[in-house]
Amino acid sequence: MRLLFVCERLPWPADGGPAVRTLAQLRGLAERGHELEVAAFAAPESPPLPPPEKLAVRATTVDSPGEGTAGDWLRSSGGSELPWGVRQRASAAMRSAVAERSQGVDAVVAVKLPMAQYLESVAGPLRVYDALDVESLALAQIARLGGGGLARVHAVREVAAVERYERRLAKLADVVTAVTDADAAALGALAPGLPIRAVPIGLDASEYRSLWQRGTPELAFFGDLGWRPNSDAAIHLCQDVVPLLPVRPRVTIAGRRPGGDVRRLAGPGVEVTGAVPAMDAVLAGDTVTVAPLRAGTGMRVKLLEAMAWGLPSVTSTIGCAGIDHGGALVVADGAEQTAAAIAALLPDDDRRAALGRAGRELVATRYGYRESAAGLLAAIEAGQADASASRR
Repeated sequence: MRLLFVCERLPWPADGGPAVRTLAQLRGLAERGHELEVAAFAAPESPPLPPPEKLAVRATTVDSPGEGTAGDWLRSSGGSELPWGVRQRASAAMRSAVAERSQGVDAVVAVKLPMAQYLESVAGPLRVYDALDVESLALAQIARLGGGGLARVHAVREVAAVERYERRLAKLADVVTAVTDADAAALGALAPGLPIRAVPIGLDASEYRSLWQRGTPELAFFGDLGWRPNSDAAIHLCQDVVPLLPVRPRVTIAGRRPGGDVRRLAGPGVEVTGAVPAMDAVLAGDTVTVAPLRAGTGMRVKLLEAMAWGLPSVTSTIGCAGIDHGGALVVADGAEQTAAAIAALLPDDDRRAALGRAGRELVATRYGYRESAAGLLAAIEAGQADASASRR
């Protein structure tokens, strides 16, 4: 089978949820002998990186249209019914590339909502939209977080436009893949009748070395801090949870795009690293990862990665959505429950070690890259069968 993936960026290096998911699926599909291509944006000033060794995939890149500023959004927010994220990724060059490269392929997979617009350039192959989350629902959650700031203003103003666009998916795509059953149900309510399948995110567990070592336990939160649910979780951890602990451990907040509100968390006992060359180097040791998310849909790649690294993790119900963890994660909601869970875990070396082992085993057996690729392939084959039946 020939497959074309349309992405905002090349999925290598795998430095975020969309890249982790797509690269894992490419690896699994390549092992099965499928012919693969990726069409993605690339910065004009930076030559695109070659694909990872032993991954047979052809890459086509076009110059990125860039990302507008907050001021650009504010000035243009009333000028179009399309969501800002979709408008920012509009590119005649990408439309031409997708139209050309989709000739003769069996399916085109558009990854994330801004890239769904390019399914309009596809004629013939099965059109698949890979939803990393339900963006309208995530924006509604962000709007409910309260507080000021441009992120909340953006969420309040954009949620209706994003919801309208997600309702258009029934015209843009033949099949949708979501990462959790809850996301599949939410998208199904927006676009009734559109075939939607849940395909969990997967990792190549062999690429994650065990990081946990018995010592003095510390806390860490990591992820893209430019994403509002992540920045809110980091602030919630430092300002609401940690002060409730009887003994305050050292806290590390690691990840790219920290805003001023996150950078201001830095101080005695709290380090804000910003982007780092290798996250495993930051997390190695007796680290407990904490992800007290209060908003966001989809699956938390950060939790799958923490478990693959053998690190014990405390998270919220929203944080572990879609992960059938069987007790490999500690789940607590609200500042008091989260603090109590952390306080019980910090002095218990054996439990931290056991959680780390259970997490590694879970990722290796249930959330591997082969399983994710097989799920995508099953969704494509089912879509092709439905299309064939409708033509009879």
